Amino acid sequence: MKKIIYLIFALFYSSISFASIESKIIVNVGSEIISSYELKNKIKTTLILNNQELNQQSINKTKSQSIQQLITYKLKKNEIKKYNISSNKKSVTNFLNNTASKYNTDLKGFQDLFSLNNINYDLYLDEINTEFAWQKLIFDLYKNKINLNEKEIENE
Repeated sequence: MKKIIYLIFALFYSSISFASIESKIIVNVGSEIISSYELKNKIKTTLILNNQELNQQSINKTKSQSIQQLITYKLKKNEIKKYNISSNKKSVTNFLNNTASKYNTDLKGFQDLFSLNNINYDLYLDEINTEFAWQKLIFDLYKNKINLNEKEIENE
């Protein structure tokens, strides 16, 4: 009898813990998906980093922009996977340190800002890495097609 009660308790307890992390697929972008968790995280990140109040009105205002940004991010991610491009770690670190300094903190304090607001820092970091890898990909694809005339630049 104790085993049955324990089993029922274990099943009930596990169903409660799984319910709290439920996430739904809201957009499919190629081989990538955008989940409701990612959207919530993106909205909160945008609002917190722009020093905006986290309320329903600001969430509604930011929602479609966040979806568009996540779609663009996933498209870029697909392309950098296709070309096997990685970001420049030094550039990413410099960017993060510069961003942290805008909030009068260091990188650890910046990560704590995410933690305090229940925002997933790793998702933000992946977006930053993807953006730097994307910039590298674009440069690599088009660097031979760029023709700079230094004289014209100086004259301008």
